[in-house]
Amino acid sequence: MKSQKPPRSLREARSKANLTQDRLAKKLGLTRVAVSHWEVGRAVPNGSSRLLLALTLDCAPSTVNSWFPERVAA
Repeated sequence: MKSQKPPRSLREARSKANLTQDRLAKKLGLTRVAVSHWEVGRAVPNGSSRLLLALTLDCAPSTVNSWFPERVAA
């Protein structure tokens, strides 16, 4: 049995789960704008939102964390 590669981005995982930004946001108890901002890099989810993303999208938490590299202050 061939194992599947983990999704490389939130957008890819959301698409594989057949979820729109709006439907994912509702499942997380957030707004569509929040999900959109995460996908384009304008914002990053907090720890509890990352865990909910992992559970909702059936991904490992480490995979979700890899989508949102921590920003380093200049």
